[in-house]
Amino acid sequence: MRKRTQTFVFMLTIAALSLFMSRAALPRAIEYSRPPVLSDGTYGRVVGRGVQCVPYGSTAPSGPISYFARDVGKPGVPRLSPSERAMLRSIMQYVHSPLLRFAHVSHGRFIVYAIRMKPGICMDEAPGYLVLNRECNVTYEPGEDPSGTGNIPDCQGLPRRPWMPGR
Repeated sequence: MRKRTQTFVFMLTIAALSLFMSRAALPRAIEYSRPPVLSDGTYGRVVGRGVQCVPYGSTAPSGPISYFARDVGKPGVPRLSPSERAMLRSIMQYVHSPLLRFAHVSHGRFIVYAIRMKPGICMDEAPGYLVLNRECNVTYEPGEDPSGTGNIPDCQGLPRRPWMPGR
């Protein structure tokens, strides 16, 4: 019985040592290469009251930070210019979504968009979310290209935008 116990302890020690050695041999980049996951299952990180998304194919958040429209004026949310604030207020008169967000994308362009619960804040599925303060065919895919906007072919079938006179 004693020999069996000694053999078991020896095997356990060897297993623990080999596990330790295999973990120690892994490069650190591999160990920490998974991007951070938000509570909605998309990839990004919370920054103050905002979210910075992880672009598709990357492991680190980059690009602009987006914020909920309802957080404007709260600490940790950037101050909007008078024209940005007016546009956001105008959109909020017609779009009554608790999921309305805004961001300053490339070249400081201000965009407003409404996310859906699924797939979430950092969605990377085409065509993305419709940008509500630009032409009707402009889209934003924060999980694909958080710094820029894209386009869909046309505006056919999309709702009117009464907050944008002449469009």
